[in-house]
Amino acid sequence: MATAKPRAQASDRITLLLSLVPYLLQNNPVSVAEVAENFDEKPATIKKMIEDLTSMGVPDRAGDVYSNQMFDIDWDLFEHDDIISLTNTVAIDATPRFSGREAATLLAGLSLIEQAVDANTKSVISELIRKVARGSSQGTAEITISAPTPPSGLETVTRALSAGVHVEFEYRSPTSGSATRLVDPVRVENVAGTWFLRAWCHSREALRTFRVDRLENVRMLDTKIDIAIDPSTLPDTLFDVSDTDIVAVLELPTWARSALADFAPREVRSAAGKVQLEINFGSLESVFRAISLRPGLITVVSPESVRAHVAAWATSAL
Repeated sequence: MATAKPRAQASDRITLLLSLVPYLLQNNPVSVAEVAENFDEKPATIKKMIEDLTSMGVPDRAGDVYSNQMFDIDWDLFEHDDIISLTNTVAIDATPRFSGREAATLLAGLSLIEQAVDANTKSVISELIRKVARGSSQGTAEITISAPTPPSGLETVTRALSAGVHVEFEYRSPTSGSATRLVDPVRVENVAGTWFLRAWCHSREALRTFRVDRLENVRMLDTKIDIAIDPSTLPDTLFDVSDTDIVAVLELPTWARSALADFAPREVRSAAGKVQLEINFGSLESVFRAISLRPGLITVVSPESVRAHVAAWATSAL
């Protein structure tokens, strides 16, 4: 004995109706039997929904709905031949138009994305940019987008990321000079107008973040990456924290805090013209470099072990 189909809930009927309208628009005209088969419903149910549909429309500002603002069908075909033929539709088939400001916002975002994708995707985004510009209700004359020039190494990094191969470069750090790095690229992202590369660094054997404008002599290698990391699993924080990192609190005059900006500091407290910053360091050498940026002005508050190492380092330098 066949199991009876459960009675449809109100939410199910709404979902069906929302699916039915675009189906009718795409397949107009269409038989009741074909619609019933496609949606696994009885023909009588579909006919009742079509009758309900013709009583729906878009109200004006006063809340009134007129016949030309409602769905309508060819009733003769519907009643005599069970054919659904839409003769008037409202709202759903209207083409949205962007204002000049909306289009400019979309174009700015698309232009930024265009800088960090492979060649195939770049052509798709370029066409989308043209469509958005044409779709502005105020025309394209008022929309002028000037995207900033991307760093020279961004294109190479992007191509390597798409190909899944290693990237090698000299990384120019403001605190430690230049060093050669071999990385497995994971993701490029733009934060406040600055491009960053998230990658697995073979030198550090950990995830690291690199400013693309500090990459020099960027080379895309033929060797496939060793460690495949899903970009969606990366932490939201831009700079990666390792279990082996040294977490230290440094104190310095408030006016000098910009000296430590590249270390992604987190403010702990601020009082009497001084600020305490918590920073993750990859090694003691990084702590020494940070302190040497403002000799005599930066002191280690904690932990005690780092204070002892810094004291020994400073004594040895005398």
